[in-house]
Amino acid sequence: MQPRGHDRRSRPSPGRALRADVAPAAHVPPDSMHSTPPLLPASAPHAPCAPRRQARPLFALLLLLIARVSAPAASAVDFQKEVEPILIKRCSECHGSDKQKARLRLDSRAAALLAGESGHPAVVPGRPDESEILKRVASSDPDEVMPPKGNRLTAAEIASLRAWVAEGAVWPEADPRKFWAFVPLGQPAPPTPPAGAWGRNEIDRFILSRLQKEGLTPRGEADRPTLLRRVHLDLTGLPPTPAEVEEFVRDSSPDAYERRVDALLASPHYGEHMARGWLDLARYADSNGYQVDLARYIWPYREWVIRAFNQNMPFDRFTLEQLAGDLLPNPTLDQRIATGFNRNTKINDEGGGDAEEYRVKAVKDRVATLGTTWLGLTLNCAECHSHKYDPISQEEYYQLYAFFNNTTDGGNHNTAPSVKVPAPDLSDSTRFVTQRLAQVRSGIEAATKALPAAQHEWEKSILRKGEIWHVLQLTNAYSNGGSSYTNLPDGSVLGFGVNPIYDTITVEATTDLTGVTAVLLEVLPDPSLPKGGPGRWGASGNFILDEFSLSALPAAGPRPAETNLFFSRATADWEQLYYRAEHAIDRNPKTGWAIGPRFGQRHFLIAELERPGGYKGGTKLSFRFDQYHGSSHCIGRFRISVTTEKDPAALWPVPAEIRQIAAIRASLRTREQSSRLAGFYREASPGLRGLERERIRLEERAAELASPQFTTLVVQERSEPQPRQTYVHVRGDFLTHGKEVAAGVPAIFPPLAKGQAADRLALARWLVDPAHPLTARVTVNRFWERCFGTGIVKTSEDFGRQGEAPSHPELLDWLAAEFIRSGWDVKRMQRLIVASSTYRQDAAVDPARLEKDFYNRLLSRGPRFRMDAEMIRDHALAVSGLLNPKVGGPSVYPRQIPNLWKEIGFLRPEIGMDEWPASEGPDLYRRGIYTFWRRVCTYPTFSTFDAPSREICVSRRPRTNTPLQALAALNDPAFIEAARVFAERILTEGGNDSSSQLEFAVRLCLGRAPTGAEKARLLSFLDQQLAGYRNDLRAAESLVSIGPAPRNPALDVRRLAAWTMLANVLFNLDETLTKG
Repeated sequence: MQPRGHDRRSRPSPGRALRADVAPAAHVPPDSMHSTPPLLPASAPHAPCAPRRQARPLFALLLLLIARVSAPAASAVDFQKEVEPILIKRCSECHGSDKQKARLRLDSRAAALLAGESGHPAVVPGRPDESEILKRVASSDPDEVMPPKGNRLTAAEIASLRAWVAEGAVWPEADPRKFWAFVPLGQPAPPTPPAGAWGRNEIDRFILSRLQKEGLTPRGEADRPTLLRRVHLDLTGLPPTPAEVEEFVRDSSPDAYERRVDALLASPHYGEHMARGWLDLARYADSNGYQVDLARYIWPYREWVIRAFNQNMPFDRFTLEQLAGDLLPNPTLDQRIATGFNRNTKINDEGGGDAEEYRVKAVKDRVATLGTTWLGLTLNCAECHSHKYDPISQEEYYQLYAFFNNTTDGGNHNTAPSVKVPAPDLSDSTRFVTQRLAQVRSGIEAATKALPAAQHEWEKSILRKGEIWHVLQLTNAYSNGGSSYTNLPDGSVLGFGVNPIYDTITVEATTDLTGVTAVLLEVLPDPSLPKGGPGRWGASGNFILDEFSLSALPAAGPRPAETNLFFSRATADWEQLYYRAEHAIDRNPKTGWAIGPRFGQRHFLIAELERPGGYKGGTKLSFRFDQYHGSSHCIGRFRISVTTEKDPAALWPVPAEIRQIAAIRASLRTREQSSRLAGFYREASPGLRGLERERIRLEERAAELASPQFTTLVVQERSEPQPRQTYVHVRGDFLTHGKEVAAGVPAIFPPLAKGQAADRLALARWLVDPAHPLTARVTVNRFWERCFGTGIVKTSEDFGRQGEAPSHPELLDWLAAEFIRSGWDVKRMQRLIVASSTYRQDAAVDPARLEKDFYNRLLSRGPRFRMDAEMIRDHALAVSGLLNPKVGGPSVYPRQIPNLWKEIGFLRPEIGMDEWPASEGPDLYRRGIYTFWRRVCTYPTFSTFDAPSREICVSRRPRTNTPLQALAALNDPAFIEAARVFAERILTEGGNDSSSQLEFAVRLCLGRAPTGAEKARLLSFLDQQLAGYRNDLRAAESLVSIGPAPRNPALDVRRLAAWTMLANVLFNLDETLTKG
């Protein structure tokens, strides 16, 4: 057990020239993400030193010459495998066909032999010491070294360049058909190991053969708790329970592990975990993208993916239904839902956008996604010109484009076509809302019983105090938007004329009062306003008051240094959901107060001042209304009053008629008068008012759950007999048409099958044709990447010449061929990988492995790398016991930073999406895959841990290590709440003493028992926390109150707080966050 950031590794020897595919670079290896990377020296050795020249007899020279002629030639440098990738990835950006810094090109032999600005040729064949390229890549001068940015070339890369130049700089003409990724797929025979050799299946034979060539041996098998935790996380994304670990450790049967693997593959959580990676490829999101980024219904597609993985749908069928389910004979609803894969493209909701432009963007996104997901190629590089590195011409790009250019969906404000889908199981949500509604109604009933006594005291108070509010006579009303205003006899101001989209209104008044404590803003209905007002939005009469502010000047005398008066608190008689009274005074122009759906009525806002205001001799007041939300969400009629009342409970305004009724003796009031008085007080009572609002909200939610209606976006072919014409877009500009093209595939690949229409169905069948060289390779590489952290081809998104070559090419081809031979059986391939001895190795390192296999590309040890974002949160929820294991259903909204959407969003309240609508009850604790995914604002914890926005197709996520991640895991309220609930579980289930409770906690979190040293250190930390919280009960209460999960009242608050801190430490251990 190590704290995060602890370096437990030995450094590799810098003097060894490593192979290019396993050489260390200046970044952190995937199996040691929190460790300090080794640094290569500025001048690593490149080649053996030549012996000193000595005089030799002629006979000896003749013998030496004969020996050199007759000896076998030394292995020549493979330009395409060892040199060309360096030139493409490290040099072409500045010295390629587009850009030639220092007048130097390195994309052809002829150009490389010419002198650039330095006057020296980059390459002098046979003379590495005279070649400028070698001087620059080996230089220790920061102004001279190349490449100038990024990591330096490794010693092995420099050695390859030097050897290549020394051998004459042979630069053969590239034949794309011979590039490894485009070579037809075979099934190489696994190497034959010696009798009794290490390994369980064919995978191990390939791995062992390579390890032996490198002078390495595999590690032994990981201990059983570690192995079980690893395979649980890899196949379901969830940790094993202590009972499962104990059962596995005790099971000595030879097939214990295999039976556990089969059980995990049969778990419904397997499909969730597999789907999470696929959704990155599918660029799945619950919003449309671009600036407005409205919500969309497409979660049924996510459901389809989970179900497909759980049912082990063959990958060829999985491909057909997503790319062309609508074109299958008599497509089922499920097959149409599957086409949502290509409706995950973005949709523009902004005004003024060109519909065709955004439709074209969506089609091009589908081509790029096809390339990444099935071909492992950067097809989008051929949108504006032919691909510079891979054999894809611009014309061939638009032939692929033509397959997707004949669908009915548009690019602007368009969610068609869509289909209705059956409602999912909402029983958990219904049950929670029903229970919560019953609790609120019971609270209302209890508060109502106590109401008469409280009302009697209130009546005496308002009669004793009299009218506390003083109506101001408003003058000089001014609108930045050009509206006009008129004063009405009741002291209010009414807007008319121009109805601006946005507006800032200022209005002035004078008062003789000093010690002003609060302002009353009344918004009033009027027949001249839309729908009766009180706002001016035509659809409903609503408004949104973003900011309400006040400044004050003395009526006479010098101007004070500070004129602004600040509000400390705001309340209102009614608040629209997500548009609370406090938002009008929070100094945030992206939040505001609104009154929907209670339009056409009087409403008011009470804003209390931080400090009393007003000057002797009179005060000039200036009020400002900022209304930025747009669409004429402006106040139409308002009145302002001030008060000097100091009791906040007395600020609720009482109309004169209510005050008159209160003045009548209770026994003399009519039934109607008594009813009106009681009704008013019921609304004025703060506690009851809050309960009534909650009741209304819950009743609305219950009505939604009782009759849910859901749709999902699908793809549909146009019904016109002629397909939409497709042209090459000159320089990628959709308005500039070049040659007309028909649907087709690049010539480097096998052709489409004959006798069928060239449509999306034909394209899908072509992709899964066994003769296709890429689909199977790309897919099994992705399976490998999920288990080992890095694919056999590291650049899983790019199998082209800019990508990396496979570390084990024969193994990759064998797996791909086996995948096809198995009938594209996904679970079989998963089982094959995790059952191998390669996967089951211990992940520990030693100096020899670090030197020869720093990044574990040779698989000389087991996999070890940080979990993905969703897994980190899921793990905390699972260990704490909070996790809701329900599978499927609409997206949910776990707790996050308030007002985050408002801070970054495009505010249009009539279309929603202004505020994160936090879920309730069990939906707060669903798995991360079900979290609402908004493209412009991904769930903050997920984005902190490298989750993508899903605006584009993502094949592999980066894996970073940043201070912000530690801050999030330590301080995010969701993790603190999980730690508190985990602490409650420790205290109630872990035994009667701290030692046994700690052992229970570590077993839950890490799947193993703590060592003696770990136990001592953690118990010492617990004692420190207990000592601190014994002296600070308020801090303990504050900590254990975080989060809505119910708290166990029987537990001592100080002890619970101390264990919460220890649980939080366990959540943040490197071992917890790391799989392996």
